[in-house]
Amino acid sequence: MRHEDRTQEQLINELAKTRQRITELEAMEAESRRVEAALRRERDFAESLIETAQVIVLILDAEGRIVRFNPYMASISGYRLEEVQGKDWFTTFLPQGNRTAIRDLFKRALSEAPTRGNVNPIVTKNGHERQIEWHDTTLRDTNGNVTGLLAIGQDITERERAERELRQKVDELTALYEEVHTSRERLQVLSRRLLDVQETERRHVARELHDEVGQVLTGLKLLMETGKALPAESVSSRLDQALALVDELATQVQELSLNLRPAMLDDLGLLPTLAWHFNRYTDQTNVRVNFGYIGPERRLAPEIETAAYRIVQEALTNVARHAGVDDVTVQLWLREDTLRVQVEDEGTGFDPETAQATSASGGLSGMRERAILLGGQLTITSAEGSGTCLIAELPLHDPPEADKAPSEWRHPEAEETT
Repeated sequence: MRHEDRTQEQLINELAKTRQRITELEAMEAESRRVEAALRRERDFAESLIETAQVIVLILDAEGRIVRFNPYMASISGYRLEEVQGKDWFTTFLPQGNRTAIRDLFKRALSEAPTRGNVNPIVTKNGHERQIEWHDTTLRDTNGNVTGLLAIGQDITERERAERELRQKVDELTALYEEVHTSRERLQVLSRRLLDVQETERRHVARELHDEVGQVLTGLKLLMETGKALPAESVSSRLDQALALVDELATQVQELSLNLRPAMLDDLGLLPTLAWHFNRYTDQTNVRVNFGYIGPERRLAPEIETAAYRIVQEALTNVARHAGVDDVTVQLWLREDTLRVQVEDEGTGFDPETAQATSASGGLSGMRERAILLGGQLTITSAEGSGTCLIAELPLHDPPEADKAPSEWRHPEAEETT
């Protein structure tokens, strides 16, 4: 083959190779444009997700400076990205006391495994704290070097508030259940005690009627029966004996009635009834009552007056039985919405908890239940050899009379108390 023919053939081969290379390059360019378009679509999709996500998307550089965050973070924090971009995240958004610990977590997240589920607060522009649950991951360049941190945060402030409120409600319901359970048990004990008290009172009244009233009536009947057979001149003497028995009977019936409930409590009120009771108590027990009262002189609701009288009556009975003293102090304070009753002695004292646990504490429990049923409370302070102080607080349900000024009232025969 001639030299010219070989050169021409080589040129044709090289031209074919060139055309093939051009075709390959064109295909590679088309593939590159396709990949670039796909990457652009994925980038646009990722940007759309970041911009519309209802979670915090935060990017920090390796020094903890703010690179970027999404609009949701802006709405939570109150800051625009332009205000804080490039600033230190920890001093800008974290509470003073949390900065050091969270900065240490940030450094560990860059050098070790990313963190999951940490709850750390941020401080918003208006100074409020928001509780954020964070999930972190490191960012790297093409050489694998760490360049920063991507953090996804969920605002759980309202969830935590709802959980706290739920726990509080559960605690309140638990306490209410325990209170109802305790009240039911107390009511059962009180009901049993009430039955015991009723039976005791019935036995007492029956015994009084049989032993005292019954005997007088029997004697009166015998006088009347034997008087029928007597001559007229002896009838007058028997009538005198019968009248004496009638007087004795009237006295015993009156005493029995007073023991059950003094009528003057309904007719005259609390203060006169207490003054009468103190005189009668001293005559029966030789224990002197030092009585003081501070407040307006007015009638109270019947249930308040009854409870106060019974509490004082029972407390004085306990003093006479157990305290071993010659005098006792009773003080009442009538405030705008409360009647305070205090009975104090310097006697032998006792252990209230031990007494409350024994069957002999019916009087103490009865006083306490009277106060509780009226929405009040009763406290007893005592110890062996240290005397006893009983205080009852009874809330008033009727409005005070504005036209009566507070005054201090004392029993005329009582010693002045401080």
